[in-house]
Amino acid sequence: MASILLCVDQRSDILICTNCSAEHPPHLRFCTNCGTKLPPPSETVDFKSTTPSGRDHGVEPDPDKLYEEPVYKRRRASDAVSKPSPILAPLPTYDGFDDIPGEVDADAPDETPAPLKQRSGFLVGLMVFLSIAVPPLGFLFAIFWFFNRAYRQEVFPLVAASVLGAGLWGWGLYIDIRSSMYDGPHDAALVYIEAQDWAMERTGHYQSMLELKLNGYLPSDYPSGETIEFSIEEHVLGPTGYIVEIRPGSEESRIYRMTSLWVDQTGDIRRGTRDGPRFER
Repeated sequence: MASILLCVDQRSDILICTNCSAEHPPHLRFCTNCGTKLPPPSETVDFKSTTPSGRDHGVEPDPDKLYEEPVYKRRRASDAVSKPSPILAPLPTYDGFDDIPGEVDADAPDETPAPLKQRSGFLVGLMVFLSIAVPPLGFLFAIFWFFNRAYRQEVFPLVAASVLGAGLWGWGLYIDIRSSMYDGPHDAALVYIEAQDWAMERTGHYQSMLELKLNGYLPSDYPSGETIEFSIEEHVLGPTGYIVEIRPGSEESRIYRMTSLWVDQTGDIRRGTRDGPRFER
């Protein structure tokens, strides 16, 4: 280390940068100012024959400036700036835990949650009853109560009551339709029998359903306005007799278990098959 320091201070052979004219010791190969490659020294320096001079060459800063932050410019250290480094700024200290059990800070805001509003048992029971009677109303109130903390726990009973009410209404509607599902086909059979009897009395023979409509014995929109879907199939049609099937739709057969109604020139209406039991409304 001492031999290197002596080479830095030795002035026997100073290297001059060809780009910026900066002076450099002979042991450097590139300019520390602009980076240009330096020319070779004119003579070789023998590091083994040099002896340390013992003088301070600026390797160590002054003791008073050991804790000052240096600022580097162009790879050289400059004087420390007067502005203190943020690293040396005082760090925040932890003062400890102030909330001692048993002590209340008078200046601290009151963080006690507001008491919940008491829910009304009568209102809950009334809404459960209304949910069964009117399911859409129950679902609507369940949505409102979901955002109300006082009644949030009653949302599930309200939804359950609404589902129960919807099931009861659906079952009642199914029973009502099933009990009256043959009303439409039966009325259509009576109208058809009456039209054929009238045609037989007027013309002396039975006619097809198309002829009955064209001749005015049946309305042009026959059959129409029925809740239950069905079709009229004329299997046998002659001048002295006919066999007609009133067949329900596919959904009516699958859901309500409907069967066909059969009509002939005798005026009998039978259920299921041509020779099935007579249908009594």
